[in-house]
Amino acid sequence: MIKFFRKIRQKLLTENKFSKYLLYAIGEIFLVVIGILIALQLNNLNEQKGIHKKQEKHLRLVKGEMLSNLNELKKIDEIRLSIMEAERKIIGLIKLDVINEKELSNLLRIITFNELIIPIESGALNEIISSGGLKDIKNDSIRQILASWEGRNTFLISQETQLADTRNEIINILKTTGSIGTLLDDQGRADALNI
Repeated sequence: MIKFFRKIRQKLLTENKFSKYLLYAIGEIFLVVIGILIALQLNNLNEQKGIHKKQEKHLRLVKGEMLSNLNELKKIDEIRLSIMEAERKIIGLIKLDVINEKELSNLLRIITFNELIIPIESGALNEIISSGGLKDIKNDSIRQILASWEGRNTFLISQETQLADTRNEIINILKTTGSIGTLLDDQGRADALNI
């Protein structure tokens, strides 16, 4: 193909047809430019396809983490509900002044031995954020949720810490006094519960 164009160019130059040669040269330049533009477009399409695959991989990993976190939250929620039910029963026993020591011990065991610490996974998300992969995610709402995840996690961890501190206080009071009445007095809840 190059020999074909070279022969045409040489023929036009030898025949002194400069205007036709100039027209031919412009046409050849136009073809080269079109070829470059097509190559650039193909390159852009390949890059977009690569970014899309990368985004899909990131989102699949984050989805797996979030599903795992959701399962853990469901387990923690069940424990939280059992603790709340045990607390209600203890308050009921105190109000009725019918305290069965075995039942009270079982209820206190539920309250004190169940920790509400959520083991949140965020390794894939942290990798996405630290590697700058968050910019590859085209959906604005998903990108915004993922970007704010760390702040929400920090808030949740602070709540867990407060609950753990309260739980530890309850355990210490029970160890030192062995009295649920003292426990409620120390927590300032006895007056609120009319006990």
